Amino acid sequence: RYIYHFNNGVKDGVWLNYHENGQLQDSSFYTNGIRTGIALGWNNEGILSDSFNLDKQGTGRYYSWYKEGERKPMIEGYIQSDTIRTGRWTYFYPDGKIRASVQYENNRIIDEKCKCYDEQGKDIAAELCTEREASFKDGEGAWRQYIQKKLNPQVPISKGGKPGTYTVLIQFVVSTDGSIKDLKPLTSFGFGMEQEAMRVIRSAPKWNPAVQFGRNVNAYRLQPITFSFY
Repeated sequence: RYIYHFNNGVKDGVWLNYHENGQLQDSSFYTNGIRTGIALGWNNEGILSDSFNLDKQGTGRYYSWYKEGERKPMIEGYIQSDTIRTGRWTYFYPDGKIRASVQYENNRIIDEKCKCYDEQGKDIAAELCTEREASFKDGEGAWRQYIQKKLNPQVPISKGGKPGTYTVLIQFVVSTDGSIKDLKPLTSFGFGMEQEAMRVIRSAPKWNPAVQFGRNVNAYRLQPITFSFY
């Protein structure tokens, strides 16, 4: 479930997303396509997980916290233009020790100003002090081919769908072992389209997990899949 507002096709106004159990997932306000003001996120138990405090240009601070116990910092950093990491970002272990201290410029890590540490506080090798997105085994092209091969475009036709072109959106998580979990449709065209898209994604082989500063981390993906029939 979600509530979105647009003005002439541009994000404008309140945006709300909900977990499958009905708990509010995040609350943001957009001004002419840019997230501004205070934006908050919660986990599926209703516990505050992250926040943005942004000016009218979408520039400001970002904080996130671990779920366990008291609100323990997980990440602190600066954002510009709504989504671009800039300046000094600090990543923490659950016990409060620093995991990484990283300087960003236009969302890119400045290598010589990146320091990473293991849980005992010892330096991690410079080549591991980096970030890598989750990826399908043989790349984006192979992922697209997999979807095209596995998708059954007859599903909405067999269920009486009205002819046309429909692009469904499926959110999912690539877990730390590369398996896919937490699939969630962000559209509701029906006639079996969202279910078929999730079936294809769910049955995919394991991905290469995302890596952040020497360890595997969960990665969120948003996958559009188009059905076109006339």
